Amino acid sequence: GSQIIYDATAPEQRFAPLFQVNNDTMFRSNSVGKSLVSYILGHAICAGYIPSVQGNLSDWPLMENTLYESVSLIDLLNMRARDQHIVSENDGFISSGRWFNNHPVARFANWELQGTVPNDRQIYNYHGFATNLLLNYVIFKTGEDWEAFLEGIIRDHIGFAEEFRFQGQNSIPNDQGPGWYSFFATRYDYMRFALAVLEDWQNETCVGQYLRDIHENRVSMGHNFNDPQRMTDVAQGFGGQFLFDFDGMRSR
Repeated sequence: GSQIIYDATAPEQRFAPLFQVNNDTMFRSNSVGKSLVSYILGHAICAGYIPSVQGNLSDWPLMENTLYESVSLIDLLNMRARDQHIVSENDGFISSGRWFNNHPVARFANWELQGTVPNDRQIYNYHGFATNLLLNYVIFKTGEDWEAFLEGIIRDHIGFAEEFRFQGQNSIPNDQGPGWYSFFATRYDYMRFALAVLEDWQNETCVGQYLRDIHENRVSMGHNFNDPQRMTDVAQGFGGQFLFDFDGMRSR
């Protein structure tokens, strides 16, 4: 089996007093959660819950009479959902100023999104609400199987050693879209996720084909995008909630 060659933690005082870094430290995922949601969507496609990334959200009652009911999954995955007049990473929902991670999807669907239509222009518009839509659409499509489906990916396929859950509004029922892509995990569980992606990428699995498809359909983030994460400083491509085409690694 594979062996870890380099294994080191940060010096003891580097992150003090915020937290102590060790093998049990639970690190917040931030946007790695977006990539995990995409990976879970790939598993949902391979398990037959969702037909393909070319489909849309028109069968999801929460999206009725909103711009998202006609938007394809691949455009959501690539942050090209023609929603730049509605929501952004810097401002949240533009009409109200509400932040998209603090409420279930239903509250936005019933207020800011009602009667909205896609923008005439299709541009790259990075924001976390797109990811929350993808996560909650998988929850909707898997239905009563959701918990077992997620457990099968996290525990059996990736092999997380520690307890896992996405953050969200825990008291809100699943049909209201409570899921948020953020999670906490140990350094070794992040490594296990990276290895699972690599192994699928390298092998003829259905999820591996999904990963190769989103790479093939990646888009350019461009140089002039108002990028709060400064992602364009390190990479130029974005596909399926993953960064691609890293500077200095374009032939790899």
